[in-house]
Amino acid sequence: MNFLGSKASGRHCVLNFRAAALIAVTFLVFLFGMKKLHDRQFGKSVIFLRQSAYASLEAKDYHNAQIQLNQYLAFRSSDLDAREKLSSLLSKHIRTRPALEQAFRLNEELLRNDLPHTELRLEQARIAVELGRFSDAQAHLQILQTLWEESAEVWYLSGHCASTGRRTEDAVRCYQRALACPDPPERAFDELATLATAHLHLMLDADSILDQMVLSCNTVEARRLRAMHLIEAKRFSQALPHVWQGLLAAPDDVTLNAILVHCLQSDDVSGKPQTTQPANVNDADLPRAIRQLQGCVERNPQQTSFRVYLAALLWKNQQPAAATEILEAGIIRDSQAFPL
Repeated sequence: MNFLGSKASGRHCVLNFRAAALIAVTFLVFLFGMKKLHDRQFGKSVIFLRQSAYASLEAKDYHNAQIQLNQYLAFRSSDLDAREKLSSLLSKHIRTRPALEQAFRLNEELLRNDLPHTELRLEQARIAVELGRFSDAQAHLQILQTLWEESAEVWYLSGHCASTGRRTEDAVRCYQRALACPDPPERAFDELATLATAHLHLMLDADSILDQMVLSCNTVEARRLRAMHLIEAKRFSQALPHVWQGLLAAPDDVTLNAILVHCLQSDDVSGKPQTTQPANVNDADLPRAIRQLQGCVERNPQQTSFRVYLAALLWKNQQPAAATEILEAGIIRDSQAFPL
């Protein structure tokens, strides 16, 4: 009996071992198959996420593009093209401070590669300046001064960093290099003229610098900056021609229209009655300005500031009823835009 029992027990042990081995192999095959299936499905999902992000960028749906690119890069952080696209999106379209800080971090990681990233380095310098990280900006700009000697923007940003750091002589040198390059930015002229006014020992003529800006650039921004410098010097009649030239190209520019009204009301700051015209301002300027702002209101009925500017000039032109009417129409359209 004992012999027969031990023999049967041996067979059970063999059978149990074979069954366990079969189950284990089956389980491993199942796990391997599930992993392959999961990896395939996961890969498709990640690819779809990338495609969706790029499609959102094409459609200029920047909010969703930001979310999708961040999600995608959480799984594929080595995708350099996606990282560059996210950085560009954050710095050029989202532009909040957290977005700029994230773009700055992304760019620093990208710039650690040995690839020539001249454009990316310049973008990083722009972001650093905007974030107030001038030492970081200067480090990138020093490299760019060698790689891109004829870039006006590189020299302008270098001058801006030097000026912020109160290194006046360095700033002047960089601004002058920027002005000698093709297509110098208006801000280079503007900031150099500001230094010339503040530091007379530099022996620079701010008016000549700004007149050169108008001739070289001849843009709305150039006209705006020239007018603002003349207003700071209380030379309102000389500012007006630049304002009118700027408005010919950009009639609905809010800042230029504000400068126009300021010039025509410049006598108010001296305490004179509003019916008195500013010295040296052409008599035709006020009616012309009223027509200009009437056009702005017609084209931009939702823009509150145009109504306020127009009402101010109508009141100055001794048309209080018309001024009241234009303000009342604005209040009816959007009462919250006219707080009492």
